[in-house]
Amino acid sequence: MLQYQLHVLKTMLITILSMSIFAYGSSIEKTGHYGGHSTITKMNGSYLFTNEGETFVIYDKSDPKHLVKKGSVGMESFIEDLDVNGNYVYITNDRGWFVVNVQNVIHPYIQKMITGTYVAVTHDNGFVYLVKKMNETQYAMEIWRISQNGDPVKQTTYQLDVQVHKLIVDADKVYLAAYDSGLIIIDVSNKNSPSELARYSTNCYAMDVAIAGHFAYVANNNDGLLILDVSVLPSEVGRYKTEDIADAIDVNGAYAYIGERYNIYEIVDISNNADPKKVSKNFVGYGVKDILVDGNYMYVANIGGGLKVIDISDRTLPHVVGVYNSISSGENMHIVNGYAYIADGSNGLVIVDIRNKRLPVQVGYLQLILSHIYDVKVSGEFAYLVSGTGLTIVDISKPDNLQIVGSISTNGTAKGVYIKGNYAYVADGNNGLVVIDITDKSAPSLIGNYIPSDSVDYADIVVDGNFAYVLNLGDGLVILNISDLNAVSRVGNVSLGGYPSQLVKNGNYIYIATGQNGASIIDISDKTNPILVQGNIGGYRFDPTTYVEIAGNYLYVGNMYSMRIFNITDKNDPKLLWSSRNVTVGKVNTLKVEGDWLYMIDSTNGLNIFKTTYVPFILPAIVPYLLF
Repeated sequence: MLQYQLHVLKTMLITILSMSIFAYGSSIEKTGHYGGHSTITKMNGSYLFTNEGETFVIYDKSDPKHLVKKGSVGMESFIEDLDVNGNYVYITNDRGWFVVNVQNVIHPYIQKMITGTYVAVTHDNGFVYLVKKMNETQYAMEIWRISQNGDPVKQTTYQLDVQVHKLIVDADKVYLAAYDSGLIIIDVSNKNSPSELARYSTNCYAMDVAIAGHFAYVANNNDGLLILDVSVLPSEVGRYKTEDIADAIDVNGAYAYIGERYNIYEIVDISNNADPKKVSKNFVGYGVKDILVDGNYMYVANIGGGLKVIDISDRTLPHVVGVYNSISSGENMHIVNGYAYIADGSNGLVIVDIRNKRLPVQVGYLQLILSHIYDVKVSGEFAYLVSGTGLTIVDISKPDNLQIVGSISTNGTAKGVYIKGNYAYVADGNNGLVVIDITDKSAPSLIGNYIPSDSVDYADIVVDGNFAYVLNLGDGLVILNISDLNAVSRVGNVSLGGYPSQLVKNGNYIYIATGQNGASIIDISDKTNPILVQGNIGGYRFDPTTYVEIAGNYLYVGNMYSMRIFNITDKNDPKLLWSSRNVTVGKVNTLKVEGDWLYMIDSTNGLNIFKTTYVPFILPAIVPYLLF
């Protein structure tokens, strides 16, 4: 009987151990971060305080032309607002509001956290004023007293019947920029019993407000700049129609500095409030969210271009003297020899040194005015950019002095590029495939153009041998025979559900990000008859797949709100190894893998570097038997 029981036990253990051959574990550690949407900037003494997406960053601005990063703190969610009070910085996001101790600017740390969803913060004379989002329709203003050790003590809560974007305090009055409710003024002389003094309908959306003397300057969305006398009840004294949507404002002396939503800022002379006059306007990048003026320099935080330092000593001819934490959307990325070359949409080309995985550093930047860079490939000392209207060739031999050496227009919307030898293959939207001779970098020339008879929107491309594998946006995979560039022909295709948007090739397989249908694996062994092996990997209706990457037997799936890793040793049966919604703030725009390192660009939070570790719970099939 005992012998029989031992035999049964042995059989069970062999079965369990054999099954474990296909079980894997994995872990991911975030080691580095650079860039992301910049939306707020404040200063105190020689230091500038801003954000890179979810990261709070301190710069030494002793030399405004060469800011020096000192310290940072990850806040685990996108930073909405911040304010500075001596050795303390107050930060708000959808996790709460935070007291960050910055006495040691190299090693700042979170001293206190109060949970909740907080959208705006300011301080004055020992008190912190916050706007808290209670639910989708209700907001409240909270007043907290700051104790001697920096910890906050709640004083009172004042219910609001409006949505608030910004608040500032001046002489015991809080001014709320309250969207479609206009400007609201609250008397806070009695901290325990605030009371509304006035509300002024701006007939638009009040996005930001600055106070100078007894005047309020309101960034009033489509209506531009609105100037109000607030000495008693608010009354209009002047207005200025901006060229674009006014979202941010700062006032310094006789000038108003207005940040606008689509790429520009304006400097306006307000020496006569009744008749403000334009001094200058300039392109600065998409989504200016905050402006701060200090002497002859202006600091601009914007979604599409990070933190920019602008010399305004001549207000008629302001010019950029510094660009920092500038990764914005990160449309695509090519990693070569320890450097990440990032196609950053309307922000341009960004080059980041990633050799130190814990401290990536921007070493190069080039902005193509009024262009949106979709893709970049690097070959030798040149980067090849496609920016909607065509191909641009950039000399990258000196990253701190990037030079455009050549360009050529295409007739479509150039979205993807692949370099092979002396040719650039461009996925050119409805213009199909364009082939460009790049032998002479200063004078690239068109040598081929394949436009199929049916409707297309070519958006991504990989070339291997005599074949080009092209993503037809919103449809699927197209395989082209390019052995004769004068007679390119389609040999195979696969239509997919969801919304195919990006592809990568590995061996005889193509992997495609297919939106709500997750990732798809296509066998291309027979070019004339590609076969869908597996679909619906890792994507969901409300968490669509936006980017895929392949490394060995691992498939990395980047989604709108999450990231997943699958073991695809068996292409017919991918195994989920790891999944998390906590590594992204926005959607995953780009994924690249080199060895144990994963590089991910988040649409909101810039470049994130992770160390990946895979631990297979695996034994050779013979081992279980050897145990007995």
